[in-house]
Amino acid sequence: MSISGTGFGNSWSSWVPKALTKIHDDLNAKSTQLATGKISTNNSGLGEAVYRTLELHSRLSACDLYSDTIISVGTDLTTSINAITSLSDAANATKNGPLAAVNSSDVAGRSSRHTQLKSVLTSLLGYVNTRGVNGYLFGGASSASPPAEDINTILKGDASAGQDGLSKLVAERQSADLGPDGLGRMTIAGGGTQVSLTSPAADLPFGMSIKNVTSTFSQGSVSLGNTIPPTMTADFSTGIPKSNETVTINLNLPDGTVAKVLMIAGTSNGNGTFAIGSTAADTATNFQSALTTTLKQVANVQLFIASATRQASDFFTASATNPPNRIIPGLDGTLASATGFSSDTQANSAKTVCWYNGTDASIGGDPRQDMTTMIGEGINIGSGIRGNEKGFVETLAALASAAVVSTSTSDETLANLQFSEVVSRSSAQVTTGRSDLQAIMASLTSAQNSVKTESSNQASYKSILQQAFESKTTVTPEQAATELTALQTQLQIAYQVTSRLMKMSLADYL
Repeated sequence: MSISGTGFGNSWSSWVPKALTKIHDDLNAKSTQLATGKISTNNSGLGEAVYRTLELHSRLSACDLYSDTIISVGTDLTTSINAITSLSDAANATKNGPLAAVNSSDVAGRSSRHTQLKSVLTSLLGYVNTRGVNGYLFGGASSASPPAEDINTILKGDASAGQDGLSKLVAERQSADLGPDGLGRMTIAGGGTQVSLTSPAADLPFGMSIKNVTSTFSQGSVSLGNTIPPTMTADFSTGIPKSNETVTINLNLPDGTVAKVLMIAGTSNGNGTFAIGSTAADTATNFQSALTTTLKQVANVQLFIASATRQASDFFTASATNPPNRIIPGLDGTLASATGFSSDTQANSAKTVCWYNGTDASIGGDPRQDMTTMIGEGINIGSGIRGNEKGFVETLAALASAAVVSTSTSDETLANLQFSEVVSRSSAQVTTGRSDLQAIMASLTSAQNSVKTESSNQASYKSILQQAFESKTTVTPEQAATELTALQTQLQIAYQVTSRLMKMSLADYL
């Protein structure tokens, strides 16, 4: 007769080593956890949590990348805002310096102011060439190279390349606007008791033109005919005006401003006054002579400077793909008789310096979108700036026109009038430019605020992800110690049981 075992008796000798080995392995694992605070030193030890852990790790890595990007774009935005602020402040300061009112006799002062203006302009161009973390900041989508040329090239041109600078272009435009007789392309004619003043042809882009006319004459008449081009007619056949009665003629200038011509009836002919004659014909003759004198004064002061201002604005609005238009000489070969501009972009570019080499503001679209950066999931920030945006153009053109205008060298009174006019116009244009620069800064500040908000959001999100990640991958010292103690107890019990089993006799077994 045979006796069958219970099953345990046949397997305990193989089970015991496996059980002890597992407890030892668990003890080692818990000891490592207690020492490192990590559930496992490799992914395989995380069990079913490994996939969630990998996902959390990926998101944490993305947060780190976004954080680095936020720091980078935030630095560039701050640098851009500071540069524009400095540029605007430096230009605005000239209103109490080189663009302040001119004394009546200030030859040395004018020369000194030219030097000061060029120095300030050099500083402003330096701000346009500001470099940030990600390249040059004011070139739009082009950030690899400085967007602005140096001051000497801009004003004087590049002789080696055969390209003219702003000084040459301003002189050409002034010649074309003044015209061959210095009357701003206007025509004065008279005969008998009538005097006429006719604007340039409607399609002539030079000179000045009549905007409107008013009169306080109690006798005689002054009217603006509905003709093309418009013509003003002063007719004294019905009577002679009385002393201090006036004619006011408002003239359109090339830069969009208006010059006021005031003719006052009096006892002598001069700038703004005409003598009342004994007859209608004499009065007409006097009016024509005085009007000619007055128009030449307006042309050589207001028109002369408005021409420079307009050319400077056109110059700084231009870019490599949109060079300034060049004037085509007239039939007599002079610019004074010119009738138009060249539309040949390639030829204009070949003979004209381009001050700005970045993305052209005239192509349209939002300049801020020239440079966009993703700072969060689906969150893009635009930080692009084009150096020939309106605010920059107005500010640079204001100082440059004042810096390059060549006042009269033969008439000191005229020279002072010209310089007074240019500093007055430039000062006003700096104010306009400052306003438009502030609009650019406002859009950048808005972007900066968005970056700060997203930085805070990313920090909060990362904290949440980090907590979730640590819950899957870390263990507290208390938890590890408790589990380690439990394993040590299991191991002690296992050894005790094993010891008893090893000592069992057949009688104990039965």
